[in-house]
Amino acid sequence: MIAAHLRSGLKKRLEKLFDGELFNAPNGERVPLSIFEQSLPKKKTKEDEFYPLIIVKVFSGEKKGRKDPNYVNAGFVIGIYDNGTDNQGYQDIEHIMNKIIKDLREYPMIDDQFERDFPLRWQVIDEGTEPFYHGGIEATFIMPEPIMQPPKEARDFL
Repeated sequence: MIAAHLRSGLKKRLEKLFDGELFNAPNGERVPLSIFEQSLPKKKTKEDEFYPLIIVKVFSGEKKGRKDPNYVNAGFVIGIYDNGTDNQGYQDIEHIMNKIIKDLREYPMIDDQFERDFPLRWQVIDEGTEPFYHGGIEATFIMPEPIMQPPKEARDFL
């Protein structure tokens, strides 16, 4: 599936974008973001924590007509841990979201084959989940047409 290439390309882009940045982890250390594709891995122990994190997800796709482009909706789920008494973890969420959105605006091509289109949406989720803070970005990409194989009869003829 071509959408899987978009997801992995976005993950690589984020790894470069946040290289060297550290954020708070539940164990009290400052650590780099963990970046996952589509979902979190299963915990091996109860102590496993994945925060701080970004999950790169592909939500849906659409092709309205035969000559229309393929669109795919992808997004980023962002999670931060901040146990400070001033409840300022949302600032890290906004920093991460701003950095991703700025990068997508300045460099709309992913792996020279997926073009970022619009709409581009974001949301900070702040409904009493502290010390865990969350946000999300949803972006639309134009996806290339998959290369179609000729029917089996035609391949046998060749």
